[in-house]
Amino acid sequence: MVLSQSHSENFCKEQTANLFEKITSFRKRANKHLLEIYTDICTFADDKQPYLFQDLQEEIIKEFGDIKKVIEEKVENVLDTSCPVVTAGETSAGKSSFINLLLGEELLPTSVLPCTPTICRIHNNDEKKIEVTDKSRVPKKLNLEKKDVESVKNVLKPYLTLPGSKEDQTGMDKKEEYEFVDIYWPIPFLQ
Repeated sequence: MVLSQSHSENFCKEQTANLFEKITSFRKRANKHLLEIYTDICTFADDKQPYLFQDLQEEIIKEFGDIKKVIEEKVENVLDTSCPVVTAGETSAGKSSFINLLLGEELLPTSVLPCTPTICRIHNNDEKKIEVTDKSRVPKKLNLEKKDVESVKNVLKPYLTLPGSKEDQTGMDKKEEYEFVDIYWPIPFLQ
């Protein structure tokens, strides 16, 4: 039996979604255990505990410093749910097409010619929004009147395509260069 390309793509998307679900489920369980361990360490190292001898407390402070401060920093890291994934490759290698495939949406412009010179950071978010950050590192929220994929692509074009390229339908030179574009979009498998 030969599978159609559409059926095969759906199967591949399901497998990818299942893999990401397993990874995120494992990470959540591991982080829960880490938080429990950190709580136990803080309880043990609490200087008000009568069972902890003074010299042991001094030794812990000497060796590790302020345990509670170190643990607070570690807890922040555990609670940070971001998971950066970097996509890199040669010019016109298909990075945007690959990301669009993972997202299940054609958000980024694609072309056989170079067309996406700006770094895109994509975040899972309930609310659809876009921010662009210029060289001065000041983020600017773009106005999204309509939030369907085509409308958002049109809003993104001036910030993600090379001026004068086929994909740059504005025909205007991009006078300002941008450090990156942050796209906030509901993406189920990034949860």
